[in-house]
Amino acid sequence: MENNKKIKETLWKNEDFYYTLYIGSQDAIMILNPIEKGFLSGNPATIKLFGCRDENDFIARTPASLSPQYQSDGALSTDKSQEMIRLAIEKGSHFFEWTHRRANGTDFPATVLLSLMESDDVQLIQATVRDITELKKNRKDIAGFRKKI
Repeated sequence: MENNKKIKETLWKNEDFYYTLYIGSQDAIMILNPIEKGFLSGNPATIKLFGCRDENDFIARTPASLSPQYQSDGALSTDKSQEMIRLAIEKGSHFFEWTHRRANGTDFPATVLLSLMESDDVQLIQATVRDITELKKNRKDIAGFRKKI
């Protein structure tokens, strides 16, 4: 067990490993502080997905500002986001669909995977977000095609 801990510490200190997992990822990955309800970081894919100028612009925003007031089920985004974070902390991770809002105000559907991370007795949440606009469009097109048959 102690050997695994040393291996993990070595891997995380390795700049190439960090680049591949975080900076080089095509997925939007961000780190949240669930207590302060704010972003600590966002990788380049996050900045691009949300249409922010840079990482500082992204972390200056709140999760609530990157969501519409209500989700598609009618729930307040602020309330529902806290429920999703609570589930991730309770289970270790939680996967769900969410409507996000870009910096320019346009909404988009996404999948979100929240994963609990603990560092020096501090609980953090890693969020991985994927835009599923095209997937939903394709599903709708296929459903329309099937109705014509």
